[in-house]
Amino acid sequence: MIAWLNFFLNKIFIDPVVSVRIGAFIFTLLDLVVVFFISKESFPEKDNKLHYATSLVYLLIPGIFITWLSFIVDLPLVFIYNLSLLFFIKYLKSSSAKYLYLVGFFVGIGLWVKYSMSLLYLVLFFFPVLFVKQRKLFSFAHYWISGFVGLFVFSPLLVFGLLQFKESVFFHANRIGDSVLFLGTFDFIGNQILFFSPLLFVFFVLWLKNEKRYIHNNPIKIFLYLSSFIPFLFFLLLSIKTKIWPHWPLMSYAGITVLISGWLYENKKMFKCLVYGMIFFEIIFILIGLFCAPGIFISSHKFSENRLLAGKMNFFISENKVDFFLSDNHGLVAQLTCYADKPFLMPTGVLSVAEGVWGRGQFDKWNNRYCKKGENVLLYVRKDSLVYSKAQKNFDRIYEAPGKYKLEFFALEDYLKDSRFYLAEGCKLDNIKL
Repeated sequence: MIAWLNFFLNKIFIDPVVSVRIGAFIFTLLDLVVVFFISKESFPEKDNKLHYATSLVYLLIPGIFITWLSFIVDLPLVFIYNLSLLFFIKYLKSSSAKYLYLVGFFVGIGLWVKYSMSLLYLVLFFFPVLFVKQRKLFSFAHYWISGFVGLFVFSPLLVFGLLQFKESVFFHANRIGDSVLFLGTFDFIGNQILFFSPLLFVFFVLWLKNEKRYIHNNPIKIFLYLSSFIPFLFFLLLSIKTKIWPHWPLMSYAGITVLISGWLYENKKMFKCLVYGMIFFEIIFILIGLFCAPGIFISSHKFSENRLLAGKMNFFISENKVDFFLSDNHGLVAQLTCYADKPFLMPTGVLSVAEGVWGRGQFDKWNNRYCKKGENVLLYVRKDSLVYSKAQKNFDRIYEAPGKYKLEFFALEDYLKDSRFYLAEGCKLDNIKL
């Protein structure tokens, strides 16, 4: 889904930085509108000032603010997750099955973006289990049908995944439990306090202390609480034995933010403290970001120049014989294929990347050409990489592309910034898989 969105945005706006910025703005704006209406449906007795303020607080959450800076996969996911929450709240208030079917539909769409969307199924299961008055939901056919609607919408991607040898599913499954016990748990907790905002975390503790005795009387409040608590708990438990990236639980932020804002709004002084405090924290974050933020924040001009790579590549090929294009990272392979307009692949033969590299198994199915003796390969790798060292052994010589061609590519990820274009000339072996 994110690839399609990027593709269409790039077709419309041409410049990759412009398309990323506009895509981020569109989905952030849509998400804020959804949060506004979640607040309005949850606290209909309050005026619109609360709902606007809730959207502002939500935007000021550092984790949400980061996704606004760059159009990453979690931005559409969070929007779709929150939209599903809104439709379920509407269902609770109206008992109209159409809202439940919409929930199912958007769960399916969300699964196209990221498997994390399936956590909403857990929320919808435990909501009737833990909230006695709502257990009647299990007796309604449309409650179960909505779940199958989501699976039906997701099914084309599921079938495609099976046809693609289940590599993506197996890779993610194999990552579970690959860390030292509890190694990432404290990092996860610290990251979440930072991403959610220390100030908002303090108010969450105060909200929990004051509201826990009343929340059981309001199905919407308990649903919003579970929509935040269950995803967070899932990733917390997963962090015990698995590396969890800080942005993964972003979907859990909206529900609890609406509840905190609705509770705190009556105390105007404290609510202003929350808003001004988060604005101050965000300013500090931006100042720090000017020196160490993701590349899209501080090096937009470099990222924008990626669209010139195809022309530079054609110039290089006109003067140098190149038979294969390879890189050792799945993200680089995808981006280079797009910007250079050349069929980059991940090496899985004599130049093979290490076992466990994301996408290795899937690329092995696509990497079906064989290199003949004397052929040349253009690599985009780090000089200290495994692929580079193997190329040194299997080719007559390998050297960095001369500066006159200006072959440069700017990747957003810091750990990829040292990669360079290298031409490996004269394969020593014959009819071998790279």
